[in-house]
Amino acid sequence: MGACLSVDAKDESAVKDRAIEKQIKSEIAEKDQTIKMLLLGTGESGKSTLVKQMRIIHSDNFNEGELFDFKKTVRENSVEAIKLILEQMTKLNIEFGAPDTTQAVTQLGQLPTVISDAMVESAAGVMAKIWADSGVQAAYARRNEYYMLDSGPYFLESIGRIFDITYMPTQQDIVRTRVRTTGMVETKFKYRDIIFRMVDVGGQRSERRKWVQCFGDVNAVIFVADIAAYNQRLFEDATVNRLDEALQTFQGIANNRYFDDSAVILFLNKTDLFDAKLKEVPFNTVFPRFKGNPTDPDDVKKYLVRKFLEQFKRSQNEKKIYYHFTCATDTENVKVILGAVTDSIVQANLRSVGLI
Repeated sequence: MGACLSVDAKDESAVKDRAIEKQIKSEIAEKDQTIKMLLLGTGESGKSTLVKQMRIIHSDNFNEGELFDFKKTVRENSVEAIKLILEQMTKLNIEFGAPDTTQAVTQLGQLPTVISDAMVESAAGVMAKIWADSGVQAAYARRNEYYMLDSGPYFLESIGRIFDITYMPTQQDIVRTRVRTTGMVETKFKYRDIIFRMVDVGGQRSERRKWVQCFGDVNAVIFVADIAAYNQRLFEDATVNRLDEALQTFQGIANNRYFDDSAVILFLNKTDLFDAKLKEVPFNTVFPRFKGNPTDPDDVKKYLVRKFLEQFKRSQNEKKIYYHFTCATDTENVKVILGAVTDSIVQANLRSVGLI
């Protein structure tokens, strides 16, 4: 009996050993097929928008709880956008077109941060009243002169839909929501039989000290720069131009020894906003040293590519910086860019081991 028990125990142990070995091999195989991408950039560059696009393109649909959270965020972003306009009206010396708009503004200040479905009808009336005011519209028309959420125009022009009691956010609404990233957010997805781990780290200055925690075992660094912010100042420091900050931050990333064997990919983001803004704010009004056509997107983009690539100062003959012009809110554009990025990462990995 004892011998039988001993044999059974050995068999059970052997089965467990084989299962553990199989699990280890599986994890090793998965690691070999996994690409870790670090998503870096200054605040409001569009990193989180790219993460949401990856979820939309490659993962399951958002569940009911997530949609509910996005609905709250869309409404919060809409209220924030209209408050930003109201704050600027005094500075711009613009008065309300209708006297009773003042009452609606007072009511807006009394709304809770989170607008529940029970409150949405009254909120809708307040928002619609303020948005329809001719003075508010005049200040809105001058939004290039002050800080405005990128998604502000999109949401404000859809107030009726967003503050309807039956409202549920669309994919485009979700992509355009703005919540400042704090800490690290990891998203996994599969593309071309490769598992991608995309790690998004907050871009505000206070968050960047956390970046070094993610530097190990990175196959690719994607640096996202908001080129449409060339005439804007930092959220956390109104004395610093956002494009200058992006250039300086990219210099630190591109020349970091941690990334000697990693693909470095530059996303020059928000091309849609950039192209439109140049018509209103010529590039040389902010950067007078620019000698090209200040309202021609192609001319200015060539200049920006040159300025960013100049930040790479390390003497690595084989090192290459890949760059793409992107519109992170455009799902089809992101799909195309992801294919190009995958090819870039594979080439960089082959180069790092001397195969090309």
